Amino acid sequence: MTIRFEIVDKDFRTSRASTLYVGMDEAGRGPVMGPMIIGIAIATKVQISSIKKLGVMDSKVLKAVTRDKLFGLIKEKLTGFGILSISAKEIDDLRTGGITLNEIEVMAFKQLLNEFEFKQEIVLQLDAADVIAERFGKNFESMVNGEIISKHKGDSIFPAVSAASILAKVTRDAKMEKIQQEVLLFDNNLPRVGSGYPNKISKLFLSTYYRRYKKYPAFTRTTWDTAKSIKNEIDERQTSLNDFFWN
Repeated sequence: MTIRFEIVDKDFRTSRASTLYVGMDEAGRGPVMGPMIIGIAIATKVQISSIKKLGVMDSKVLKAVTRDKLFGLIKEKLTGFGILSISAKEIDDLRTGGITLNEIEVMAFKQLLNEFEFKQEIVLQLDAADVIAERFGKNFESMVNGEIISKHKGDSIFPAVSAASILAKVTRDAKMEKIQQEVLLFDNNLPRVGSGYPNKISKLFLSTYYRRYKKYPAFTRTTWDTAKSIKNEIDERQTSLNDFFWN
């Protein structure tokens, strides 16, 4: 199956460095709502030192205000960067077609990596999605002239991956905020959307929306167990009530 995901932002500048460090990471793999975002950060050895001094690290451990500040600074410091978005519908369609979430992530990483024509060797550093980290890296061997390092928690180990993590996380947060504003315009009596992760806030939103409109909003990953469970519970309860009143 061939599919092209949306490139949200991209820049790449010529560098005379003999080697480029290329970090890649995602944000929003697990949520029941919203997109999954992939980030790529491309840096020379000198730029790696520079972004390290900025305080880049795993985006999840940084405060939102810090991530937002680093977002712009990182872009200025790097040789290149890219941000790709995979919508909830695309994720659902692929999963319904038998594509696993890991395979979707590999597809997205490959598309984003293909956006850049590297003239020099690269060191590709990945935050591995596979339970076997090395196996995740092998997906990219045919694409890379250089070294591939695939590690769990790569966003805590490699500054380039940390930078990619921040690019992805800030972009996803902005998209979720846009979704929230669109929901308010649609029906300001609905609960907050929240982060999209399957917590109490998001479950309350989904259950309220489904009860009210008998369907989920377009930004819902309907193939997620959370969405299925909420739908089944409400449908079964409604069926029981109908049986009670009409029998």
